Amino acid sequence: MNHYPVKYRLAALAVICLLGIAACRKNTGHPAANSGNTAAPQPIPVETNVIMTGEMVQSLEATGNIQAERDISIYPKISGHVRSIFVEEGDHIKSGQPLCHLDDEELRLRVQQSGVTRRQLEAKYDRVKALHDLNMVSEEEFLDAKFNLETAEVNLQLARLDLSNTRILSPFGGIITARAITVGDLVGPSTRLFDMFDPGSMVVNIYLPESEAVVLRPGIPAEITIDAAPGIMIDADVTRINPAVDPKTGTVKVTLQIQPDSELIKPGMFVRASLVIQKKTGAVLAPKKAIIRSNGRTQIYVMTPVGTAERRDISTGLENREMVEVAGGLQAGERIIVVGQHGLEDGASVYDVRDNRVVPESDESSGSGVQIRSGENDS
Repeated sequence: MNHYPVKYRLAALAVICLLGIAACRKNTGHPAANSGNTAAPQPIPVETNVIMTGEMVQSLEATGNIQAERDISIYPKISGHVRSIFVEEGDHIKSGQPLCHLDDEELRLRVQQSGVTRRQLEAKYDRVKALHDLNMVSEEEFLDAKFNLETAEVNLQLARLDLSNTRILSPFGGIITARAITVGDLVGPSTRLFDMFDPGSMVVNIYLPESEAVVLRPGIPAEITIDAAPGIMIDADVTRINPAVDPKTGTVKVTLQIQPDSELIKPGMFVRASLVIQKKTGAVLAPKKAIIRSNGRTQIYVMTPVGTAERRDISTGLENREMVEVAGGLQAGERIIVVGQHGLEDGASVYDVRDNRVVPESDESSGSGVQIRSGENDS
């Protein structure tokens, strides 16, 4: 006879039934219990570029305004009325070319008067000198005659100089940018007559951080582009580097000499300058956007022929605004990931969306996972 109560016998029977059911589910391969048949992860879409070799140019970029170092205003040395004007704004002139004439009638008369006075004193000096040689006049009288003649000569030269100053001449070859007078104006030494500049003295002053300016030296080539004339590129050279750093801005003034080979160049124009610091041919080049810099490491993702992402450490060399030279860790012809690399894991399955790759659905019944088919770079 069984001495256990009925309720204990029922509970034991229920436990035995549950264990049997679990064993049956395990043996029949229920999906919830069979973890070995889980679907493979889908490949991650990315964009790639094939690594090429080429010329690497490292440059510095800056902006500034064109200035003419020989840019002057012209003033007369004497007073007078403007009699004639020979140039207008925009005229190209040569050195020594007449710009205008002032009235010179009175000054011509003064030259004549000074000439007469000089001749008179010259004749008197000749007489006194002859008597002095015969000891018939005192030394004092002889010296007075000599000094009076010399004074007359100076006065004649001053009169001739004033007369020549009525002809206003160009001090150098250039272009007239302003005419501030009209015929009949009374002008003086404080009256501005013309503005002009020398197109051969065009420069651009740029200001670079001291950390960038330290690599510069006179003679470094530069390229100038003008916003007002897209597509026009003008050659220039570094001519001067200010030895002092502006303590307020931390920048260094650098002067670029522009080659005067274009009529488009005008003082005051806003330009962009690119200074070529270094060039290297046959460099392995990668887009800057593909580079990942983190924790002091420079890395890049390579897409392998089997469609996986391989994370690599690389060393870099020259850089410019868009490209970087890969000095080690990468070879020409390899395919690197340029879009979608951030957040990737090493070994992740990827495909290039620009290759028109076919990504079939996974087959759970076969457990074979996902395959990638492409017309290129697959093995």
